[in-house]
Amino acid sequence: MLALTGCKPSAPPPQIFKTQTDALEKAKGVEQQLQQAQDRAKAAEEDQQK
Repeated sequence: MLALTGCKPSAPPPQIFKTQTDALEKAKGVEQQLQQAQDRAKAAEEDQQK
């Protein structure tokens, strides 16, 4: 049976974890936006203290 399956062209592997990896990438983007907003708020606070 294995010999027969070796002769067939292989199909592309299913993207089982696509939804999870998409969610992870989205979360990384949100994290970056939050970090930038925090940096801007900190800079504005420091400017007010001067």
